Amino acid sequence: QPPRSVPMLAPVSPLPRTPNRSDASITAAAETLPEVLIISAAGLRNADWLDKSDPYCICRIAGKAHVVTQTPVVKNSLEPVWQHGPAPLHGFAAGDSLEFEVWDKDYGKKDDFLGRALL
Repeated sequence: QPPRSVPMLAPVSPLPRTPNRSDASITAAAETLPEVLIISAAGLRNADWLDKSDPYCICRIAGKAHVVTQTPVVKNSLEPVWQHGPAPLHGFAAGDSLEFEVWDKDYGKKDDFLGRALL
């Protein structure tokens, strides 16, 4: 099979000179966001009657309403392993704290709170 061609980028020409400026240029920098990885939880209480809890974890920046990331539900586990992420922390600033909440997913009724950690 022949190698696939790689698209080439065209060279960028300098900006034209303007009467009020000797040189004009554009500088762009990519914002580097911190990321969070949610690995696991241990020793969760059982909030279900028939089986074990169905835990999931949400992460948010403390004091801010939006959820940064949420893990999938792990069914019937008190020791869930999510290996979720990395997820970028949009809106995170130096000095902010991360809030992690673990919930038991209940289908057909309100989810049960299992715990919280502040980092």
